[in-house]
Amino acid sequence: GAGVLRDMPRRTSASTKFSSGNVFIIGGSTGLTGAPSMAALAAMRAGAGYVTVGAPASLELSFTVRLLEAMMVGLPEDGDGHLDASGEDAVLKAVGRADAVVLGPGLSKDPDAQALARAVIPRIDVPLVVDADGLNALAGHVEEVVAARRWPTVLTPHSGELGRLLDLSSDEVERARLACAREAAARSKAFVVLKGDDTLVT
Repeated sequence: GAGVLRDMPRRTSASTKFSSGNVFIIGGSTGLTGAPSMAALAAMRAGAGYVTVGAPASLELSFTVRLLEAMMVGLPEDGDGHLDASGEDAVLKAVGRADAVVLGPGLSKDPDAQALARAVIPRIDVPLVVDADGLNALAGHVEEVVAARRWPTVLTPHSGELGRLLDLSSDEVERARLACAREAAARSKAFVVLKGDDTLVT
């Protein structure tokens, strides 16, 4: 306990928002703007000095009325409120100088949005958290997409999402939670946070 608190970064009188951590959140789609908004609020509450949401451009108002302290970047979309696979370079440019990226909240299961996630994950050169529909985009692609990353990756599945990553049912995951979390971590070379009543970190 005490050791963890000792190593937590602290702001000093010379700190600025830029020296306190820059978090970029990629996600959002029509009807799914709450999740990236909550991720942005969580990043701010955790102490990040600069938070940006990258989401379909047509949804900008949904974010700007909720998030007074976060920035919003409109990203290319498919005309139906989903991120578009053609927006790969735009996403990477928008991420810019972020210190960490969160990908997936509100992304949706739209095929274009899922393809975009698979395209950018290996190219994001900072620590990355993949959650929600970002995890669903990895089903069948964990080794090729995640294991090749040079920076730390954190996957945060529940049992259903972990099952899709391992091609198992959620019941099979629930019967062997630790073994399945370890298997996913080994395959992905990532940290796996298996959510539940007994959240496991492997």
